[in-house]
Amino acid sequence: MSFVPGDSLDYFLLTLCRVSGFMVLLPGFASLRVPTQVRLYLAVAVSAILAPNLSVDLSPALTPSILAAEVTIGVVLGILVRIYFLALNFTAVTIASFIGLAAMPGVPVETDEAQAALSSLITLTATALIFLTGLHAQLLQALAMSYSVLKPGIWVSPDVLLQTYVETLRDTFLLALQLAMPFLAYGVLVNLGIGLANKMSPQVPVYFISMPYIIGGGLILLYALAPEMLSIFINSFAGKLQSGWL
Repeated sequence: MSFVPGDSLDYFLLTLCRVSGFMVLLPGFASLRVPTQVRLYLAVAVSAILAPNLSVDLSPALTPSILAAEVTIGVVLGILVRIYFLALNFTAVTIASFIGLAAMPGVPVETDEAQAALSSLITLTATALIFLTGLHAQLLQALAMSYSVLKPGIWVSPDVLLQTYVETLRDTFLLALQLAMPFLAYGVLVNLGIGLANKMSPQVPVYFISMPYIIGGGLILLYALAPEMLSIFINSFAGKLQSGWL
């Protein structure tokens, strides 16, 4: 049986399953600071936009297996996007640790757990750039295009899924290493110098005296590199979307 777009409530519910599974993990949309009702309305609105523009062949009745498959596909695609932002969050926490700001908790934004203020600042800025550059619309467009590859009601092949996740983890690891490398070098050199100074004058609390200078130097380095870091992250993420990654 072929469901005609716009004429079937079943078809709309099927679209809603994939859209809601996808949006529940998207940066910005999935933030705990966004009320649940708002996220639900957004998922319904996106489903109402996509449903009339898609046409697929389905079985005569929607079974729990078909609905579960659609939710799973949405979650799988959402996790791929989430991995990129988890890598950025890990990089931000690492940078805060290298420049001595890890012990200063900030206001949690994406989760309930308090993180370093610098980490929250970097992840929140990257999330804002996703919306400012229009990548959130490209994400929804990629979700719409996924119907041409992943037919509704068909479970994702584990082999293909595993290969995609491995490639994504590899790319995000290299990206995180690229972003954190200047701060890693800074942390190693500074701590090496502090260790040598402490050995030469053990009676002086070199570590506590040097902490303001470590933080100050790290903030200067962050001020110089932050625009380039965020540009590299956004360009890498946009390039992945344009390559048909999802």
